[in-house]
Parts: sequence; C-alpha cells; structure tokens
Amino acid sequence: MELNSTIIDAITTLVGLAVSLLAFYGTYLINKKIKNDKLKTIMMSLQEVVKNAVLETYQTYVEELKDKDMFDTEAQKKALRHALDYIKANIPYYVQTWLESNFSHVDEYLKSLIEAQIGLLKNNAKGVK
Repeated sequence: MELNSTIIDAITTLVGLAVSLLAFYGTYLINKKIKNDKLKTIMMSLQEVVKNAVLETYQTYVEELKDKDMFDTEAQKKALRHALDYIKANIPYYVQTWLESNFSHVDEYLKSLIEAQIGLLKNNAKGVK
C-alpha cells in the first residue's frame, strides 16, 4: 500500500512539473508569435486559466477515479464539464468578452483548448517515462 502511495505522489509531482513546463513553452510561443500586446495578454490569461482548470480537475477528480480504475466515458464527460465550469468561473471579464466577440461557439472552443492541454500532458508524460 505504501508503494502505491509513493507512486501516486511521484505521478502527481510529474504532472505538476509537466504542466509548468508546458505553460512556460506556451508563454514562449505566445511572446514569439503574437505582436499585438492586448491579444498577447488575452492569450496568456486564457492559457493560464485552461492550464489551471486541467490541473485542478486532474488533482481533485480524475486522479482518484483512475486509481480506482473507474475513469470511464461518463467520468470523462464529467471531468470535461468540471474543467469548463472552472474556466467560466475564473476567466477574466476582458478575456470572456474577447471570446464572445470572436467565437460563435465559445464552449466548443474552450473544450478544444482543454483537450489540447490534456493532449500535451499525455504526450509529455509519455516522454517522461
């Protein structure tokens, strides 16, 4: 039982490290590619909220279900909904306004950002192994 706890702690630490590294890389790309300062601020804020949503959902919901081998399709849908709700509750007003003026389906766009963040984490975790 102690070995499982140690493994879970190690995985949690690696996920946190992976998220930090991905955020750093995302910030680097935003700074390099986007010249408009206002848009850069919006994109960096959005990236930070999405990253935090994915990490918080993983730590408070997904991790426990995966440990119990109970992370099925319904649990995945609930996790996505949780991350989306987190973003909506924590996104700055100016970012929300920008999203609404640039995307007709804001929820779908946010879901794609969540999925992209999860994909980055999975790919980074595979590289860590």
